[in-house]
Amino acid sequence: MPEARIAFDLKPATETALADSLAVENHALQKINAELRLANEILIRSNQDLQQFVYLAVHDLQEPLRSIANYAELIARRGGANLDPGTMDLLDQTKDSARRLKDLVKDLALYGFAGKQAQEARKSVALLPAVPGAVGVLQASIAET
Repeated sequence: MPEARIAFDLKPATETALADSLAVENHALQKINAELRLANEILIRSNQDLQQFVYLAVHDLQEPLRSIANYAELIARRGGANLDPGTMDLLDQTKDSARRLKDLVKDLALYGFAGKQAQEARKSVALLPAVPGAVGVLQASIAET
């Protein structure tokens, strides 16, 4: 007597398993996309807050800085030859510090708004010419230590 063969059709079971697997993967991807959208919204708000802070900081720092530079220049002009060399040197240092701070405020503004504007191409910068200026800025700290 020949043995009876039972044929199994695995195609429906395979398709069902594959569909279930794809549904699980799809759900996981939807969850990840939702998390990414939320993170992106938080990042956008954070960047907007940073830009607002930078704008206010730059605006609020400019006027006192301008006053410091103007007063130092006014004292130097009014004092003229009556000021001793040490006082003139201090006034020159004050004006130079005000100029450097003005540059820092300008750079802060550029940094804060970098996301809104196209960034310039990177380029090489020679650092050696900056060393005397950096040493001058740190003169008091160098003398103390």
